Amino acid sequence: MSTASPSGYLRGGMAGLLNYDMFSSLSKSPWDTSRHSYVSLENGFNAGDWQVRSRQIINQSKSGTQFTALQTYAQRTFTNVGLQLQAGQINVRSSLFAIPSLSGMQIEPDRALNPVSGSGITVTGIAQTPQARVEIKQNNQLIYSTLVPAGRFTLPDVPTISANTDLQVTVNETNGEKHHFVVSASEQNAAQLSQPEGLSFALGKVRQESGGQVLPWVGSFSQGWRINSQLNLSGGALLAQGYQSLAARGEFMPLKNWLLRSSWWLSHDQQHSVQGQNLELSSTYRPLKNVGITVRAGHSSAGYRHLTDSMYQNHQQGLSTHTFGASAHWSLSYLGGFSLGYTRFVSQQTTQSINIGWGKTIGKVNIRADWQQGLGRSSTKNNADQLFVNVSLPWGEQHIDNYYRRSGRRSTMGSSINTHGKITPALNYSLAANHEFTEKHTGIRGSLNSNLHYTKVNVSASIDTNRRQNYNVSTQGGVVAHAAGITFSPEPIQESFAIVKLDQKVAGIAIDTGQGRVWTDFWGQAVVPSLPAYQSSNVELNTETLPKNADVRNGLQSVKVGRGAVTQLNYQLLRERRALLNVTLPDGRPLPKDSLIVDSNQQYITSSVDNGVVFINNIPASGTLLVAAENGNEACRLMYPLNEQPDLENYYETLAATCVFEKA
Repeated sequence: MSTASPSGYLRGGMAGLLNYDMFSSLSKSPWDTSRHSYVSLENGFNAGDWQVRSRQIINQSKSGTQFTALQTYAQRTFTNVGLQLQAGQINVRSSLFAIPSLSGMQIEPDRALNPVSGSGITVTGIAQTPQARVEIKQNNQLIYSTLVPAGRFTLPDVPTISANTDLQVTVNETNGEKHHFVVSASEQNAAQLSQPEGLSFALGKVRQESGGQVLPWVGSFSQGWRINSQLNLSGGALLAQGYQSLAARGEFMPLKNWLLRSSWWLSHDQQHSVQGQNLELSSTYRPLKNVGITVRAGHSSAGYRHLTDSMYQNHQQGLSTHTFGASAHWSLSYLGGFSLGYTRFVSQQTTQSINIGWGKTIGKVNIRADWQQGLGRSSTKNNADQLFVNVSLPWGEQHIDNYYRRSGRRSTMGSSINTHGKITPALNYSLAANHEFTEKHTGIRGSLNSNLHYTKVNVSASIDTNRRQNYNVSTQGGVVAHAAGITFSPEPIQESFAIVKLDQKVAGIAIDTGQGRVWTDFWGQAVVPSLPAYQSSNVELNTETLPKNADVRNGLQSVKVGRGAVTQLNYQLLRERRALLNVTLPDGRPLPKDSLIVDSNQQYITSSVDNGVVFINNIPASGTLLVAAENGNEACRLMYPLNEQPDLENYYETLAATCVFEKA
C-alpha cells in the first residue's frame, strides 16, 4: 500500500479498478416498440502514483450494436516540479485553443499542489433532502464534493481547475433523485481575477473523428501570469501541419466586482490559403450581491478558422460573424428574482432573441415564469415566442405542480402531483401522476432507487392514456482489485482512493466519507471511492452500525494523500460481551449494593450497582469472577449460565447468577 512522503501525504500503492454505468430501456406504443441499452466503462489501475485509465461505450439499438473506445491514457504528478504528465489518447485541458482529441502527451500544472486561498467562486443551490451530496465537476473531472442539509445551500471559495470552463453541479438527494445545473465561466469570474494557469504544453496527432479529414500533428503551449492584483495576462501558440494560431487574453479589474476581459485569436489556414482573427470582449459588473450585469461582444473575420475547420479538405468558405449579448439579474426579497437577456448574431442572416424570467417563493409556494422570443427573420417557427409558467405548492408529504406552456400558437396546461419517500433506509421510491387539460392526456410514472451497499440500482416505469409505456433499469458503481481481495463500491472510483479494512470479518458497517457513505462487505472491507489530492479528509466509521457487542478503538481517521495514491485504512474492533447479572447469595438474599467484584488474581473489575445487580462490560466464563471478602463476609464465586454464542441483537444479556462460597 501507500507510504508517507517527506511532505506528509501518503503516496504510492497499487490496485486495479472498473467503473460501470449501465442503462436499458423498453418503449412501447400502439405503432412501435423500441429497445435501447447503454454501457459506459472505465477501467485501469494505479501503481507507484501512476494512473492508467481506459474508457469505452457500448450502445445497442435497432440499428445494431456500436462499440466506441473513447480514450486510453496514463498520467502522473511530479510533485518536485508541480507538474502533471498525461500521455496516450488525451483531451487537451489547459489551453486557450479548441483542440480535438490527440494521441500524444500534455504537461500542465497540478493545481491541487498550489491551491489558491479563497477562490472567490461561490455555488448556491437548493437541496430537497437532508444530507444531500453536492458534486461539482469541471471538464468532467470531480473537483469538489460535500454534504449539505435540506434547503438552500451556499458553498464559498470552491476550488476550480480553470477559470474558462463552466462548472457542472449535481445535487444527489438521499432519496435517489438528482438535480443538475451549470455555473457559467462568466459567473465564476465576476467576483475576482481567475487563477493564472501556468505553463502548459501538448503534443500529438489528431485522432480520427469522422471521414474526410486530414489528421495533422499538433503542438500547443500556453502561459498565464498574475501581473498584479488587478491584472492577468495569458498567451499561447498552436502549431499544426498546415495550420497555425496565436492567442492572447487579458483580465482587468478597474473596480471591485467589475471584471473586463478581452480574448484575441489569429489563425492561418495554409491548406485553404486563408487567415483571419477572432476577438471577444466582455464586461461583468456586480454592484451588489444580488445584482449582476454582463455585456459580451465578438467579431470573427471571414478567414478565421479553428483547427477542426482546417482539417476538412472540402471546407466551405467562411463568413464574418458579429455577436452581441447582454444579461442582467437582480433579486428583491419582497418581489423575487428577475433575469433579462438579449443575444444577437449577425452573419449571412441576422438572428436575435430576448428572454425574461421571474421567480418568487411565497411561504412554501414556488412560482416561476420564463418567456423567450426570437426576433430574427430566418424562420417563423424558430422565432415563435415561448412561455413557461409553473406554480409548485405543498400538499402534505406531496407537492403539486401546475404549469402552462406555450410555443407559438400551441399551448398546453396541466397539473402533476409528486411524492417520494423511503421504504427502507436503502430503498427510495417516487410516484407522480400528470394530467394535461388541453389534450386530455393522463400519465403516471414511478421509480425505485436502491443503494445495495455495493452497487446502485434504479427501476422506473411510466404509462399514459395514449397507451404509451416506458420501462427503464440502470445500475452503476465500481470494483477495485487490491492486495487483500476484490471490493465493490456503489460509487465510481476516482484518481486517489482508499481501502478500509477491519481486523474482523464484519459486513454492513457504514463508513462516512466526504464523497458519501460506503459499507463493509463480508470480508470487513470497503472502498473510499475518492480522496482529494494533497488535502486532509476525514473517514469515519459509523459506530451506530456496529454489532451490539462491538466497539472501535479509533473510529475517525484523517488522511492526506497524493494524486494517484492507493492507501489502506485499518480499524480495530473491540469485542465486548456485556451482561447484567441478578446475583443472589446461597441463602437467597440479593448481593449487597457496592460489593466488590474481582477476578481470580484479585484485580478489581466492578461493583454491584444495586442490591443484587452487577453489570459486566466484558463477561468471562462462569466461575472466574468472585465477590471479594469484606465487612466480615466470606468470598464467594459467581456462577451463571453463559451461552456459547453471544446475543448480537441486544446491548447486553440478562443472566441469573448465584454466589457460591468457596470451600475451605
